[in-house]
Amino acid sequence: MSEEIHVQLEQDIRRLESELEKKRAARDIGAEQSTVEHRDDQTALREVVREQITGAPVPAASTEHGPAVPLNDDQVSQVQTLVQTALASGLDAAVAAARETQNPAIMDALHDALADVYWKEMLQRGFVKAL
Repeated sequence: MSEEIHVQLEQDIRRLESELEKKRAARDIGAEQSTVEHRDDQTALREVVREQITGAPVPAASTEHGPAVPLNDDQVSQVQTLVQTALASGLDAAVAAARETQNPAIMDALHDALADVYWKEMLQRGFVKAL
């Protein structure tokens, strides 16, 4: 991994860890008050990444989405390029590029791919634990 990618990944991971901590705190408060449904860290991370991509909070009831729209080879390539953009230039740069496509399927696939990438990285660092 190049130094540039490493630095950007570190910045994004720190930002996502901070947002995940906020989700954990809200979950813990909600558990005490029985107003927020219990969610595991992986689900919470998926919400954080979706919020970063959409720019809006994810309503508690809509953490899951319908079946993924199959992507064609060109779209798969676009998503792979966007993931590399996120790693090299940051999440914000990848999101901006994805928005330019104006393609909800690419945005959704990018969300899924990045949530997986960041989850694996956080697992390796011990910040989260697998169930």
